[in-house]
Amino acid sequence: MGNLINHNVTQSCYLKVFTILIGLAGSVIFSGIIFGAYPYPYVARDPDSIYIFSSLSLLANHTVKHNDHPGLILQVVGTLPVILGTAFIIFKGLLTPENTLVQKLIAQKEAGVEPLHIFRDTLTQNVIENVPFFQQLFLALVVLIYVAVLTILLWTLYRQNKQKCSFALVISGIALMMPPTLGMAIGINADFLAFSFGILFAASLLWKRNLRNDVLTALFFTLAAYTKITFAPLGFLMLAVDGKSVWRLLKGTFAWTVLIYLLFWDFGRFLDFVGFMVVPAISNKPGNLDIAAVSGFYSGLFVQHPVQTFYLLLFVLFGILPVLKQGFRITAIVGLTVVMLVVGVTVLRQYKAEVYMWPVYAAGLLLTVNMFKAYPSCVRVVGIVFVVLIIICTGILYKDVTNLREERIARLEYRREYEQTVKQASGDTLLESEIGSLSLGNSYCLANAYAGGKYSSCLEEYFKKRFGLQNLYSLQKQKDGKLTVKQYFSGSDSKELKWLPSGGCYLAIQKGEESSFRQKFSQLDIRLVKTIELCNEPAVNVWDVQYKIK
Repeated sequence: MGNLINHNVTQSCYLKVFTILIGLAGSVIFSGIIFGAYPYPYVARDPDSIYIFSSLSLLANHTVKHNDHPGLILQVVGTLPVILGTAFIIFKGLLTPENTLVQKLIAQKEAGVEPLHIFRDTLTQNVIENVPFFQQLFLALVVLIYVAVLTILLWTLYRQNKQKCSFALVISGIALMMPPTLGMAIGINADFLAFSFGILFAASLLWKRNLRNDVLTALFFTLAAYTKITFAPLGFLMLAVDGKSVWRLLKGTFAWTVLIYLLFWDFGRFLDFVGFMVVPAISNKPGNLDIAAVSGFYSGLFVQHPVQTFYLLLFVLFGILPVLKQGFRITAIVGLTVVMLVVGVTVLRQYKAEVYMWPVYAAGLLLTVNMFKAYPSCVRVVGIVFVVLIIICTGILYKDVTNLREERIARLEYRREYEQTVKQASGDTLLESEIGSLSLGNSYCLANAYAGGKYSSCLEEYFKKRFGLQNLYSLQKQKDGKLTVKQYFSGSDSKELKWLPSGGCYLAIQKGEESSFRQKFSQLDIRLVKTIELCNEPAVNVWDVQYKIK
C-alpha cells in the first residue's frame, strides 16, 4: 500500500513538472512570436518613441511633461535599455577608433566637461540617432518580464494544487495568457506591462498569507495601477483573501503608492497629467450612449471576437458558480465587480475595447482556481474547453501576427523608399502631410512634445545630419478644410513658407490632396517627383515646390 502511495506521489510530481515545462515552452514560443513579429528598424508613431524619450528624460534630468496612462513604471523600466544600449554602442565604437561618438567623448573629457554632463549628452545623442535599436531593446525587456511572470504563475499553480487536476489547472493558466487580444501587445505600451503585473498580482493572492507575501502582493498591484490606471479595479481582488490579511494588503498598497509617488512623480507632473490626459478622456465620450448604441457596439464586438467573448462568459461563470458555495461568495462578487468596472471603461473608450478587457483576463486567473476548488468535478470539462481554446487562439494569433508582420515589413520597405527619395532630393526643406508610417517627423515630434520640447535642437541637428534638411514642416488639415503649416519641433505656426533662396522645398502629401495645397499657397508651383504606393492606404506623392515665375 505504501509503495502504491509513493508511486502515485512520484507520478503526480512528474506530471506537474512536465506541465510546467510545457507551460514555459509555450510562453517562450509565444514571446518569441511577439518579438519576431516586430520588424526593425521601424519607428512607430505612438507610443513607442514616447516611452523611449520619457525614459531618456528621467536619465537626462528633464521633467516628463506627460505621463501616459500614467505609465510611470514603464518609463522607469525603459531606463535600463537606454543605459545598456548606449553602453553597447560605445563598446562597439571602441572597436572602431574612427567612430565619431568615441572621438566626441574623448574631446569632451579633454575639454574638462563634467562627467555627468557627458553621460547625459551621450545618452541623448545615442537615443535620437538610434531610436529603432532602442525600441528593440525596450520590447525585448518587456517580453522577458512577461516570460518571468508566466514562470512565477506556473510555479504558483504547481505549489497550490494538491489534486490530480494539475494538468487542467496549468492548461487553464496557459490559456489565460493567450487570448487573441494579446496580438495587440506587439510594441512598447503600458497595457502589456500592466497585464504582466496584473497576472503577478492575481497569482500572488494564491500564496500563503503572511507579512512578506502581503507586502509583495501590494507591490504588484501598485505597479500594475501605476503602469495602466484601468488595472486599478483589480485591487478589489484583495478582498478575496482571508479577512485577517486584507488590512495589511490595503495598508501595504497605500505605502507603496505613496513611495512610488514621491520617487517618480511630483505635483507639477500630476497637474500636467490631469490637464493633458484626464480631462480629454472625460470629454472624449462617444456621441451616443443610449441603449441601442451600446448594445450595437457590444454585439458587433462579440461577433468580431467570438473567442474573447467565450473567455469573458467563462470568467463570469467562474464568478457565479462559487456563490453557491459558502466562503467563495466574496470572490464571485469581487470578480463580477471587476468585470463591470472594465466594461464601464470600454464604454468610454470603445475604440480600444479589446485592450481594456485585459484586466478581466488577469482577474479570471484567481476566479478560475477558486472555481476549481469549489467544484472539482468541473475541472476535466473546463480543462477540455481550455485545450480547445488554446488551439483556436494559437491559430488566430498566428494568423494575426503573420499578417501584422507582413504589413509592417511592407511599410518598412515603403518608408525606406521614401527616406531614400528625401536624401536624393536637392532641396533642404521638407513639408510633410500627416502620412502615418512614412512620416519622418511625426513620431519624433510627438515624443518630443510629451518630453516638453527638450530635444528640439538635437532633433533638428539629427535631421540635418541624416537627410540634409534645414527645415522640416508639418502640413495639417483642419476640420474646416483649412491647412495649417507648423514647424515640427518648434510648434509655431507659419503663415507663409520661407526657405533660403538657394535651397528648394519638397512636399510629401497623400495623393489627391494637392488641390487644397495649391489653393492655400497660390504663389507656389509644384512638380511631381515620385509616387510611393502604400498597402491598404492612399499613395503618397512627393512634389518639388518652386515659386511661380512672374
